[in-house]
Amino acid sequence: MSILVTILSSFLLVACSGTTKEVDEIESAFAKNDTLTSGAFTISLNQGNHNEDIKQETNGVFIQTDSDPVFYSETIYSDRMSTKVLYQDKQRYEQVTSGDLDSEWSLTNKDSDQEMSDLLPSLFDSDLEEKHIQTLEKDGQIYTVTLNDQFITDQIADLKEEMADAMDDIRDSDLDSKEDILAAYEQSLEFSLLLLENTSSYTITYTIDQDGYLTETKIEHHYQTDDQDTYLIHTTSLTDYPLDKPESLIPQIEG
Repeated sequence: MSILVTILSSFLLVACSGTTKEVDEIESAFAKNDTLTSGAFTISLNQGNHNEDIKQETNGVFIQTDSDPVFYSETIYSDRMSTKVLYQDKQRYEQVTSGDLDSEWSLTNKDSDQEMSDLLPSLFDSDLEEKHIQTLEKDGQIYTVTLNDQFITDQIADLKEEMADAMDDIRDSDLDSKEDILAAYEQSLEFSLLLLENTSSYTITYTIDQDGYLTETKIEHHYQTDDQDTYLIHTTSLTDYPLDKPESLIPQIEG
């Protein structure tokens, strides 16, 4: 019988406000804070150990069949990151893109979640589950920070390296029961999950078979509303992870 362990961690995205439209804080796994500017907005993100140069800024309108037009502002910083602001109201769009609108932003539910799922796949020309999306929404406006698959891949690579080291330590330890080893593995996961803290929330499920082999690790990224409704936005499934060859996690230990 497989042993499943699930870890759930919540992530809080704080409000941004003020004349500079600055995001006060977005928690992240990375140590350095980079400031990214997008038109009327200055967005501060813990984005890594190097600055992201703005490659392109565009404003425009996206026309959907049988629905009202959606106005948007988009900034592309790199192949790894872009931001997009969606507006349902042309006047607000013009106010924001001209720098005249001074409104506070916060992570809210409103009634926008279904609207987001309808709009974003078309706007980003991609499946919603293929993107990592942070969402700020207020008064019919939706602000999104999108991190593409390469960013997720980089994070997973870092996590894999951390976990490989942890697995070596566990195998070299004096732990003498399956329960103790699983507890040590869970503890090391909790530490390594700091690498994924810029998700809204995440669930990690790992499976260890009866012979002590780690057979799969599944990482699910979620967006959770104020009403505690959770929407899956990205899934990463890793097999034989983080072991590169079939070594038993729990060799010669009775269950």
